[in-house]
Amino acid sequence: MSHASTRPPETGSWEALQRELFEEDLKHAPVIHPAVLKESPIIEVDNFSLWYGTKQVLYNITMAIPRGKVTAIIGPSGCGKSSLIRSFNRMNDLLDGVRYEGDIRVDGQSIFSPSQDVIELRKRMGMVFQKPNPFPMSVFENVVYPLRIDGVRNRAVMEQVCRRTLEAAALWEEVYDRLHKSALELSGGQQQRLCIARAIAGDPEVLLLDEPCSALDPVATAKIEDLFDSLAGRYTLVIVTHNMQQASRVSDFTALLYMGRLLEFGPTVEVFSRPKLRTTEAYITGRFG
Repeated sequence: MSHASTRPPETGSWEALQRELFEEDLKHAPVIHPAVLKESPIIEVDNFSLWYGTKQVLYNITMAIPRGKVTAIIGPSGCGKSSLIRSFNRMNDLLDGVRYEGDIRVDGQSIFSPSQDVIELRKRMGMVFQKPNPFPMSVFENVVYPLRIDGVRNRAVMEQVCRRTLEAAALWEEVYDRLHKSALELSGGQQQRLCIARAIAGDPEVLLLDEPCSALDPVATAKIEDLFDSLAGRYTLVIVTHNMQQASRVSDFTALLYMGRLLEFGPTVEVFSRPKLRTTEAYITGRFG
């Protein structure tokens, strides 16, 4: 049964309305649309909670990321979006005072198992950050860096992977004659696509993208979004974004997090056109956030 409805704000602030909607929706279990359950999952999050020191940032998250699809994770700043995807490849392990409860499984295997090789896990999950972070070396060396870490020394293999991944990142035609020049000379949008090429050079199963367009201009953002479309299917993409229009354009599924809790998760077209919760409706229509 749908909880969503349109109504004017109560007398008082939008913040008061926001609290009212959220408290009402917390009475219900997170709404998982039936179409999500029909998908084959690659990442399964099971009653997962996360703390930084004494501060809890994620509360009992349970969701399954569909294999080979694009999933957008949306929500206001500070709601736990980045903390969640950084948990998928255990990047939060690098921070002091982190602890967790629950489990996350990739292809059915717990990422917290004592037998889990964290380096291998991160190879399976390429990560692209909010700000482009090319290494201070040539374009070519940036792309083949994962291969060198793996001990690849065959120049022909590295050249082949370099071209293939730059083509996949829609960057080859722009840099093929600049491969041995510094990556820092590229524009911001080119640097971000280079980081995506570097991420896929290691042949991951999943690409985790943490607000990858927030530092880019509209032209560069459009190129990155086109790239998402071409990569979907070959990889599972999980994109954190604060941009509602971007989420609606590029994703197959959308999950709304709010104050560290999963509220609603379903096909993007349903979440944006027929949300089940009033909080979801209020957020995607810009009434708060």
